[in-house]
Amino acid sequence: MFSIIVIYALWNARNLIQGPKLEIMEPKKGALITSRTLFVKGVAKNSSFIELNGRQIFTDKDGMFMEEILPQGGYNVLEMTAQDRFGKKTSEIIKFYYNDLNNF
Repeated sequence: MFSIIVIYALWNARNLIQGPKLEIMEPKKGALITSRTLFVKGVAKNSSFIELNGRQIFTDKDGMFMEEILPQGGYNVLEMTAQDRFGKKTSEIIKFYYNDLNNF
């Protein structure tokens, strides 16, 4: 009986044990961006604090986020960091290239 309780407790605590998860859907790594505004979209699970290039961002109730940024001309780097309430962190780095085709 005791082993069943332990297994049940571990199963329910698995998300806390695994730590935060971060998935960036847009922009894709290595993408060529031609639009002046860019929406960074993704999902953060098991996270209590999320940053995009050092600035705190927020999620909806499902963990989805969407932040508008203005990329600089040329090579750009986005760094997203998610932290859970126990201090565990995970990071994602997205590199892309912005080329304003209207300037040619």
